[in-house]
Amino acid sequence: MLEVTNRRALILIATVFVSCPFSSRVLAEKREVALRPLVIVGDGHDVECVRRIAGMAVEVRLLFAKGITPGDYARCAAWVRRGRRFSVYLANAASHCPYERFWRDRLARDNPRGQVLSVSHSRTSADNRFRAAAQRAIALHRVLVSALPKHRHAFDTNLAIELDRLHRDQVQAVITLAGNSSRSSSRRVHARTREGS
Repeated sequence: MLEVTNRRALILIATVFVSCPFSSRVLAEKREVALRPLVIVGDGHDVECVRRIAGMAVEVRLLFAKGITPGDYARCAAWVRRGRRFSVYLANAASHCPYERFWRDRLARDNPRGQVLSVSHSRTSADNRFRAAAQRAIALHRVLVSALPKHRHAFDTNLAIELDRLHRDQVQAVITLAGNSSRSSSRRVHARTREGS
């Protein structure tokens, strides 16, 4: 009886030793799968648009967080260290900031698998700011899809929502503008009738 108990104990111990490394490996793989791709945005003007287009498919982070000045080397280095696992770095093609370029190059050196992509888009449009915002959203969408094609469906859906939001904002601005101009013209007419009497 003692021999059977010892045998069971040995089998149990062997099973634990074999399954522990296996289960930790499986847990590590699950953690890697659970991590969303990290997209770092170098330009603060683009970060909200990228967040709306990317949605929950990816994690979006600004290169420099609020409260971190680009010239503060120690704080920037600590912040950048947390962003080393980036999948995509979106840089504004028109940006000539030496701090942004320095940290972008450092991130690219630390993570050769990460893609550094430049987004060229117009910040202003001759027509209106809504068209410029729509062009910016489309350019950011194009770059995200080329870098992370696995998430294309989510990006396409979120782009459609973003363009619809921009269109509604444009319509609301026109209505507000029309309302303001009609109020001011009615005030002028009312003022003229007072002067005439």
